[in-house]
Amino acid sequence: ARLPGELASLVFDDLDLDHIVHASHVSRKWRVRAQTHPTFYSDITVHSRHYTGPPEAVCAFFQARVSAAGTKTIAQLSIRVTGPCAAVQRVFLPAVAQCLPRIVRLVLIFKDCYASQVYDALSGPAPRLRSLVLHLLNIYDGDPVAQDDMTCPEDIFSRHAPQLRELSLLGTMWPQVPVPAFSCVASIRTEYDDATIPNPEVLFISCPAFDDLVFNSDSVDDIPQDLWDVCHNRRLRRLVIDGPSQTSAVLNVTTADTEHVNFYGTWADAATFNHVFQHMAAEVQMQLLSDRDVLRVVLKDDFRTRQVDYLVVEIEEWLTPSIFSPMLSRITTLSVDTESLFDLPRIALRFPSVVTLVIAWSCPEESGSLFQPLSFPALRRLEVEGSPEWGETSEVRVLDLAQFMGHVLGCLPRKALALVFRNGAHLEGDPQGVRGYFKEIIIL
Repeated sequence: ARLPGELASLVFDDLDLDHIVHASHVSRKWRVRAQTHPTFYSDITVHSRHYTGPPEAVCAFFQARVSAAGTKTIAQLSIRVTGPCAAVQRVFLPAVAQCLPRIVRLVLIFKDCYASQVYDALSGPAPRLRSLVLHLLNIYDGDPVAQDDMTCPEDIFSRHAPQLRELSLLGTMWPQVPVPAFSCVASIRTEYDDATIPNPEVLFISCPAFDDLVFNSDSVDDIPQDLWDVCHNRRLRRLVIDGPSQTSAVLNVTTADTEHVNFYGTWADAATFNHVFQHMAAEVQMQLLSDRDVLRVVLKDDFRTRQVDYLVVEIEEWLTPSIFSPMLSRITTLSVDTESLFDLPRIALRFPSVVTLVIAWSCPEESGSLFQPLSFPALRRLEVEGSPEWGETSEVRVLDLAQFMGHVLGCLPRKALALVFRNGAHLEGDPQGVRGYFKEIIIL
């Protein structure tokens, strides 16, 4: 407790919230230091699933953190209470209204029965707010809330949120009139339930400046074309579709100027693929990434990124060579990780223009399980990447690499390639065992 102030500040800077709270019990002086440290008040989160004590204790701790903020900026205030809770009206929403002028990121997730009280709490100006997540959930455990009560009012934030750039609303909450507080919003995330056909026009009406859209819906393709036709300025910089239906949104908002498009390939038709690939440049990088249950196929040029996701359980049915065959002659760099290497034959057996092949360090293992060798007639460079984020070096055994060259690439020793090790990867064993394949070995 007698630690000099400068040293105490350095100590507190390295503590997380739990340790800050423990430190507050050391002495009165440390309590003051703890409760005036930004870690205590700048990121305030309440989640009903994370209650570790009685509701009264949770509310008291929440109020203490809000009070500690005083007039200082709150980087994030996040409240997620998805069931009935008296504290919503008594404690949480009054605190939101009180702190609103000082909040940078606000996350509010409540049952829809609190809609009117939530909008009352958001009636004041929000001059520092940059990001808003507002979800009013229909939990189906009571009388339905009228649509008009769910809709975001056009005078939210007293029409004043000049720094608001990111916005996430459920599909049933979008108003059909311009919202002055949303006039500078650039990035939108919205979600529709299975029974609701989205109306994209309300997005462009509410947020006329947005160019980044994450669209979560199972019924995108049910949107009538006339609803798309009335959408003005529907050219986006970034589009992410999360749901089994894809074609309608991709075809209607993707242009040559769209930098990033991400969609599921499972149900997308040929028109979708042709449309998003037609704008790609003459030289393209392809990357295959396995992420648990999803295989990601990413195509990039100097300006555009096109990402197609596949559920692993559906790859055999939906990932066919015909999808990417129009792009094969443009792919000059190909990157694969450990798992996705074995999905390459589903895209193609021959990659005529690939000059550089990048593989994860463990790819050579079990390479003989591929059905037949792949062909890379233009290949000049093989890069083996390690995984420095794990704090370990990545060893590639000479025998595994030799098997990889023969079984996967079908290469005969001809000393035509450059072998490059990156990010901690290195060769384990006598390099003479693979010298016949490579004209040089480089470690970066």
